[in-house]
Amino acid sequence: MNYKIITPVATEPVNIGEAKTHLRLVSDTFPGDVTTYQSIAPGLHTTAASYSLVGAAVDVLGYTTLVSLNAGACGTGGSVAAKIQQSDDTMIWEDFPGGAFTTVTESSDNAVQELAYSGTKQNIRVVATVATASCSFSADVVTKTGDSVEDTLSEALITAAREYCENFTG
Repeated sequence: MNYKIITPVATEPVNIGEAKTHLRLVSDTFPGDVTTYQSIAPGLHTTAASYSLVGAAVDVLGYTTLVSLNAGACGTGGSVAAKIQQSDDTMIWEDFPGGAFTTVTESSDNAVQELAYSGTKQNIRVVATVATASCSFSADVVTKTGDSVEDTLSEALITAAREYCENFTG
């Protein structure tokens, strides 16, 4: 009489992160997976009405994205209102819902604000209004290699490969 002890697998021998690193789809280091772009360059920005200070567009499709407003000092009575805009074609822009930063004033300057971008558009940018007096600030877009739409398929292929090897070797 032959008995086989079959123990179900608790975890796959290779996880999706290891597979993506091996295939060079992602880096195995945090700095290797993160890239920072300047949407609004750092500096002293003069008054700009009605979100007329327009930052550079950044392609964020397929990335986990964080937008950072780095506020320096505001002049007397100065303020900065900034928000995230999104677009698929960099021609037609719309405000990202929930993408407005808290207005920076003299009493709240020298601070960093961060907002996660969770939209589905390909490009984002930061636009700002600088009121009354010049203010020193910048806006950065930080992208991190995120989950891929292929991750579910890749995980299924890892499981299928393990099961095939188990069946082949008995």
